[in-house]
Amino acid sequence: MVRKLANYIFMKTSIVTNKLNTHYFITSTKLKLLTLLMVFLSSWGWGQTVTIGSGTNATVSGNSNPIDGSYNSFRYQVIYTASELTAAGMPANSEINGLGFSISGDYGGGNLLGYKIRMGHTLEVNSAIHNTAVLTEVKNSFSYNPTVTAAGAFDMISFNTNFTWDGTSNIVIDICSDGSNPYTSPYGSVRIISSSTTNGSRCKRVDSGGSQCGINTSAINTTKPQIRFSYTPPPCSGTPAPGNTIASSNLIAIGSSSVLSLQNATSGSGVTYQWKYSLDNVTYTNISGATNATYTASPTVSTYYLCDVTCSGSTISSNAVLVNLITCYVPTALTSSSITYQTATISWSAPVTGTSPANYEYEVRTSGTASSGVTGLVTSGSISAPSLSANLTGLSANTSHSFYVRSNCGAGDFSSWSSAASFTTLKTEPSNQITALAAGTVTNTDIPLIWTAAIAGTQAPDGYLIKASNVDLNSVTDPVDGTDPANVTVFTSNAANKKQTTGTATSTTTFTGTAPGTMYYYKVYSYSNSGTGIDFKTDNPASLSHATKPNTVSSTLTAETITSSSIGFSWSSTSYLSATNEYLIFAKAGSAVTVGTPTQDPALYTASATFGNGTVYQGDANAFCVYKGDGTSINLTGLTASSTYYFLIYAVVSNANSNGSFSYATGTSVNRTTPCAPISSFPWTEGFENVTTGTTVVGTSTSLPNCWNSQSTQWASSNSTTYNTAKTGTKYIRYAYSSTNAYIWTPGFQLTAGISYDFSFYAQGDGFTGWNNDIFVNLSVTSTGATQLTPTYTPSGTGTASIQSYYLVTRTFVPSTSGVYYFAIRGNQSSSSPWYMAIDDFKLEPTPTSTWTGATSTDWNTASNWSPASVPFASAPVIIPTNGITNFPVATSLTIAYGGSTTLNSNARLTVNGTLTNNGTLTLESGATLVQGTGNTVAGSGTFNVKQALTGAGGSTPSGRFWYLGSPVSGATSTVFNAAGDNRLWTFAEATQSYTEITTNGVSMSPMQGHVARLGANETSIFTGGLLNTGNYTNSSLTNTGTGSTRGYTLLSNPYPSYLDWTAAYTAAVATNVNLSSSIWYRSNDGTNMVYDIYNATGAIATNNSGGTTTQYIPPMQAFWVYNPNDGTTGSVTFSNSMRSHQNNGGLKSITDFPAFVRLNLENDGAIDQTVLYFDNNAATGYDNFDSDKMMVSNAAQVYSFVDNKKLAINGMKSVKTNKQVPLTVEFPTAKSYSFNATEVAMTDGIVLLEDRLMNVFQDLTMNPVYAFDAVAGTDANRFVVHFQANSGVAGIETAEDNGIDIVSNASGLVTITLSEELPAMGTIQIIDINGKVIATQAINEHATTININVATGVYHVLVDSSAKVARKKIVITK
Repeated sequence: MVRKLANYIFMKTSIVTNKLNTHYFITSTKLKLLTLLMVFLSSWGWGQTVTIGSGTNATVSGNSNPIDGSYNSFRYQVIYTASELTAAGMPANSEINGLGFSISGDYGGGNLLGYKIRMGHTLEVNSAIHNTAVLTEVKNSFSYNPTVTAAGAFDMISFNTNFTWDGTSNIVIDICSDGSNPYTSPYGSVRIISSSTTNGSRCKRVDSGGSQCGINTSAINTTKPQIRFSYTPPPCSGTPAPGNTIASSNLIAIGSSSVLSLQNATSGSGVTYQWKYSLDNVTYTNISGATNATYTASPTVSTYYLCDVTCSGSTISSNAVLVNLITCYVPTALTSSSITYQTATISWSAPVTGTSPANYEYEVRTSGTASSGVTGLVTSGSISAPSLSANLTGLSANTSHSFYVRSNCGAGDFSSWSSAASFTTLKTEPSNQITALAAGTVTNTDIPLIWTAAIAGTQAPDGYLIKASNVDLNSVTDPVDGTDPANVTVFTSNAANKKQTTGTATSTTTFTGTAPGTMYYYKVYSYSNSGTGIDFKTDNPASLSHATKPNTVSSTLTAETITSSSIGFSWSSTSYLSATNEYLIFAKAGSAVTVGTPTQDPALYTASATFGNGTVYQGDANAFCVYKGDGTSINLTGLTASSTYYFLIYAVVSNANSNGSFSYATGTSVNRTTPCAPISSFPWTEGFENVTTGTTVVGTSTSLPNCWNSQSTQWASSNSTTYNTAKTGTKYIRYAYSSTNAYIWTPGFQLTAGISYDFSFYAQGDGFTGWNNDIFVNLSVTSTGATQLTPTYTPSGTGTASIQSYYLVTRTFVPSTSGVYYFAIRGNQSSSSPWYMAIDDFKLEPTPTSTWTGATSTDWNTASNWSPASVPFASAPVIIPTNGITNFPVATSLTIAYGGSTTLNSNARLTVNGTLTNNGTLTLESGATLVQGTGNTVAGSGTFNVKQALTGAGGSTPSGRFWYLGSPVSGATSTVFNAAGDNRLWTFAEATQSYTEITTNGVSMSPMQGHVARLGANETSIFTGGLLNTGNYTNSSLTNTGTGSTRGYTLLSNPYPSYLDWTAAYTAAVATNVNLSSSIWYRSNDGTNMVYDIYNATGAIATNNSGGTTTQYIPPMQAFWVYNPNDGTTGSVTFSNSMRSHQNNGGLKSITDFPAFVRLNLENDGAIDQTVLYFDNNAATGYDNFDSDKMMVSNAAQVYSFVDNKKLAINGMKSVKTNKQVPLTVEFPTAKSYSFNATEVAMTDGIVLLEDRLMNVFQDLTMNPVYAFDAVAGTDANRFVVHFQANSGVAGIETAEDNGIDIVSNASGLVTITLSEELPAMGTIQIIDINGKVIATQAINEHATTININVATGVYHVLVDSSAKVARKKIVITK
């Protein structure tokens, strides 16, 4: 801490080397700091300091240095010479009491242990050898923690014992650390004097072996640390001899300073200084506080200064010095302007201090300095203040002048002359212009200009200004004298200009940025001078107009359309064509156009796109002009099939150059060959019956059919019956031995991209084995770039020459682009055996469509299941029909190749128990289904189309029917429904209980996500854009956070192009997740209104408001709601391939599976709302998964029951031992007539009654399922009750035979009811007709009661309800 504070104080007071008893003239703040410093110095024994070395060079961390911590212990030696100490300012016999190094890098180990410093005098000047001088231990062993300092600062260490330097010897510093240092990184580094000091220092370092303080150093370093010594100088002695007083400036301005110092320094401690001043050099006065060796004087009048120096009681004064003040100052800022060849204006600025000048004197000279005499003096004069300029006339042209100015302050007080300023007068206008201006070797981007330099005459030009334009010569305007244009050598804004200094007799210049095929206009002006003095000769400038060459047309042609009678192509427009430029194309048949040098005026050519009708080219009488204009395409007609035509293409500037020439681009030569007319009618066949048999030459021949091409003489047509025979007819072609890569090419065929074609022929060997033949296809008759149609075919043989049977070779090809294609057979047989191979009956046709019949089985790979009876190729068109098919196909895996297609007609089925790879097109028509098993995948880059026929709502703003669905294709988007057009599409969010409309195309339709669509017209939507969905899909965001009537409902969809088993999905989901209802809800259309259909997986029961059949199997693409019944929770469900199937219907239980069941429709005007009430022994008393919640439909009649405050569309109840009453809640949107219709009703040994409490009616739904009634608008929860009443004990409902109530009647209507003695004599008796109307009621007051019914003949029910039992009996009255 003390060292750091001391260093801080040293820096703050700017003390470098000062004696402790010296007095300073300092501010009060510095004085306080100095006082604090001296207190610390008195404790630590520090005095003045000297520093050896500076800068920021540092040792690399870990290299040997005086704080090296990279080893356990070390010894370090470094020598500082007497000359270094003296130069730093240390006097002889000074006592050194401390030293420090400038620390640049920290030591990570903390303290350097046993750190010891020793010093000694030595004659050695460097550390080339270990120094053995007598050493004095100046710092006893201690733990040293080096502190990082800034550059120029030092971490000082005070000595225990001072070291007295003798003033002549060099000093060796010996440092050792004999503790066990932990060598922890970083290892510490110091700043050095130089990184390349020869024998700069020495060291010895070890990781073990104890103290190194007594071990000689052995390693030499090329570094020497910067160091600072603190010392106490010896006391001064003798009489001081300060000599003269030195002033840094003897003449100063008011407010300026002059630093005063002494000629001779007085060394030693105890020296004092006192500066004095005098105005007359007689009487001197002490300057308060001026007690340093130097003093800065700022007098306000001329003043004398001296200093009294005292040493050992003797005081001597320095010789005085006079510091004078300036009164008349020199003018400043001399400038010249308005310079012509005869005149100029000179200006200056008045001095800002001293006496104001009365006037200013100036001299203008061509030689000499101010006041140096008449020689060189041009003019001189005086200007009265405050004027600050002088106008000069009568000057010599093109001459350099110097001028000087001084102030005249009056009374003979002049300032010094100013420093010289200079200017040069201008030259006169040049005498002549250049001659012989012409264009050099012109290219497409350069027009070099050449000329003969102007004759010098009276005034030679300094240079030439070339002005250029690409408009016309009139747009090149004359330059203006005094306006020196900058060089604009790159053409911008239709113009450019360039200055060029005078060259040799013939000069040249070039502009850049010139465009190809462009006319440029030039004028050249001589000029003299520059800048604002530039002087142009503007009469009769040389001029030139010339065009650059247009760019050479690229030989790479595009958009080529070559037929047997025409050649069309396009070329790149790279010639900067304008209205004055055009292309010329010449064509010649059979050989190249003779190029020559084109010079003819393009206007003399007339072009015709019919070959032979255009103007003949100047360089070739057989070449005709076929194109002239500024377009980039041609279609040349009138050509001969299978002929080569050569083209020469020029770009040319139509306007003539000023010398009458025309600028043509370098000609481009290309050639193209017309093919035979491609064959486009299929099937195509060739049997070779119309050829002339014989040896084939390379190319075409009469021995081959027209447009066939042989590239080997080994192919020939033949009618020989030796070794080979014809397949049909008498002729064929055959290939002979001893040739490799022997190609024969068919004519060209016009094929359509993406269509599969079968190329076939019959091949016959000669009995020998060893054939190796290949088939190729290409866009031209060349093997280069041809595609091999594998595999290689090899005719078999017996090993001896004999006539073999022909066998069929077929290869399938699907072109990726439409065009003309050629097929080839390559023979490879370089030995003498086998000899001959025959080929006959070629055929090319679109691959026939394969249609599934399923005649034998469901196996895809069974040929008898197909028509025609062969398993289709991967590239073949395949159709899976529906009509008449009982065995739909099952494939273990399926690949559709590029060009291939597989179409499933409406309601067709396909099962793929493996990978489905589609690189062609797979289409599922509306209603078709495709199933894959667990782990099966879909791959390929082809197109998947899944179609769904949908009914539209009509109108440009669709309203009415909705469709709830999702996508079976991974990449499908809202574009399927053209959401940006007339159709509309929504998604549903449970959290907000709201629908969000999608109004743009391209929005992703994610798997499992339900959508609502409303279409403007009937259409078949096509889902496409990615792979078919397959594998597992999970939605783990089935929330219950909303606040509306659809709280907890999430709209999902079946993601597969097949049926999805909801029961399987629900069973798998609830095994780990209870936040999911067993029901699903479909929203559908009953023909008039939107309604909900429900399927309950637990009860296997459904409601069918739409009139359809709702089962556990969710149709392909169908969207549906699932329900999380638990508030604030999240459920999940996963669909997998194991849940997929083909279906017609199924999954529902029969009503006979339940002890009691009723399906009750609330109907009006064709609209239906359905509720189901049933019993199941596994159901709970309260709300559970046997129940299905009611999803309400606005503005429609609704019926439901309540359990645990939940509205239920399906109410599954636990069987009970007593009769069951289920109140119904009915909502009526309007007052009108309604009806209940029990479409399914059953009760094992019992009846189901509908009670209308408003009308006091009971109706037996088992006998009369339809009950009509009128209702007012509103919700009624008290009017209707469904009664389940049993005749027997089945399901806990008792009957009259075993419950102690006996009912007896006769045909006339007399009914007697007898209660057993165990029952109380109380209750009611009701007689009910078949319409459910109560026609008579009587109370029970005794055990036997008789009632006489006076009604018409018919069937009636007697309902007895005692306080303990209920009984019912059907009676028939026939009176």
